[in-house]
Amino acid sequence: MQNQSSARPAVRYATTFGAALLLAACGSPEGAPTSEQNNRCDEAILALANHPGTVDFERTGREFDRDGPGGSLRIHRNLSAKNGLGMKVDFTASCTFEDTEPRVTLQQR
Repeated sequence: MQNQSSARPAVRYATTFGAALLLAACGSPEGAPTSEQNNRCDEAILALANHPGTVDFERTGREFDRDGPGGSLRIHRNLSAKNGLGMKVDFTASCTFEDTEPRVTLQQR
């Protein structure tokens, strides 16, 4: 008889492997930003923050489009950050990639 605790790693592995296969099969949408572009966007947003240590990016709040000037890439991120009074404020940030460096605009939600 097999111990239940020894069966759990196999289940976790199978679940993780299955999720990885599903993601690999789906691929990235056409025109999706690269991980480098996503990282540069996040870094540019943090550089604008008055209190970067309080910035909290929403895990599911990332979208993109090609509606910037000349069809350039725009990445949209939902985030929150604390202001000078310590109050949490929600924002949507948009990074527009016309050149290699993103131009960031922030809008309070």
